[in-house]
Amino acid sequence: LLETTDPSRYHFVKTDPIAFALAQPLGFYDLIVLRVPEPSTLGLTRFHTVEFYEVLGRLLRPSGVLWTSVEATELLGVGTEFLPAAVWKSLRLVFPKVAATYGSRIGFFAGREEAELPMDPQILADVGRRAGWRTPWFDPAFFETDEANDPFKRERVEDRLEKCSVEPLWRDRPVGHLLALLRWSRQQGSPWAALLAR
Repeated sequence: LLETTDPSRYHFVKTDPIAFALAQPLGFYDLIVLRVPEPSTLGLTRFHTVEFYEVLGRLLRPSGVLWTSVEATELLGVGTEFLPAAVWKSLRLVFPKVAATYGSRIGFFAGREEAELPMDPQILADVGRRAGWRTPWFDPAFFETDEANDPFKRERVEDRLEKCSVEPLWRDRPVGHLLALLRWSRQQGSPWAALLAR
């Protein structure tokens, strides 16, 4: 995959990713880059659930990798850790290998036992540029903008996500939008933060 410059090997999906994924052959993809909106509504939360990650996991080859991301803050404090931690825990229920990046947008790489998680954002950005991965919602430079490779920062982020007392996101318990609302309420000093935290 990292050597490929043939654009025919890449497929950009601009329709509902769940409907697309359900119609795909199993074990076909080397890499799935999931660039979807934040789970700020019930409808958008479905792109961050254990069940959706299970569907995507079945599409990957044994060495395949899934990449997704959510907004956070570098310090993961004042409620900003809840949503990334829920995504982290959802991915960890599906994939034996999961790694998180550091930054204001936490990127997640996930794969099966055979997968080598590509934690070098420069390599990923170069592959994306050669392959022409550019849409109104995705730019290969996204890989370069998070500080993914600092081992100390990555370890600190992953430890914080693992220890956070939040549940994974499930289709029948789509609380992602509430976690996003809690994050913004706490950051803005809203009186709703105390009520939402219950």
